[in-house]
Amino acid sequence: VTTPIAHKWETEFNKMGFAGNLNLDLQLSQQFGDKENTKLNAQVALAKNQIRWGNNPPAIISKGSLVVNENGLRKVDINGSFMGGPLLVKTNPNDENQTDIRADMDSTLLAELLAVNGDINPEFNQKILSGKIGLQGSLLTKRNENSLNLNLDLKSTAINLPKPFLKNAGEPLLGSLKLNVLSSSNPFIDWQLKIGNMLQTTGQASEDKI
Repeated sequence: VTTPIAHKWETEFNKMGFAGNLNLDLQLSQQFGDKENTKLNAQVALAKNQIRWGNNPPAIISKGSLVVNENGLRKVDINGSFMGGPLLVKTNPNDENQTDIRADMDSTLLAELLAVNGDINPEFNQKILSGKIGLQGSLLTKRNENSLNLNLDLKSTAINLPKPFLKNAGEPLLGSLKLNVLSSSNPFIDWQLKIGNMLQTTGQASEDKI
């Protein structure tokens, strides 16, 4: 574990597990006498894999593929399910640095996943949200910067909190989430979350405090 994020969340990362088979087609090429410029091309085929975090329901990869070269991950195409709904993750055909994301998640399961603070009453946490949350957006990766932009559709979501936060399922409600990870700066994470007119929050995390 070497990155600041991984170090801070080492306990949580240790709860993750992977199951299933994969097929790997690996090619390495190097010109004679050139020890520094090795070319790598790896193609990974996935089918019926599971990724589990603690006791949460696993993410299922029904079918997927990854392409990796010496510069890192270059292409991803994954169809599966996560948090009680379908998940699609695919490299944008017009920009290899952009990964498009679409998902429908069970809001109750998502709330349980995000509630890593043990001080929150589990029964209270389970009753806050119910119904589905639609996610659509992209992850943009350039050099040492990663930017996640998601549009949220909470029309099918019920929010069981006192007014003005109370919301019934079927009532339109949109939101957005922006998360930037800058590995070469401090703070190295900043985020913006907006849920209609009821909630807007921003924050930062540094190596010293998350």
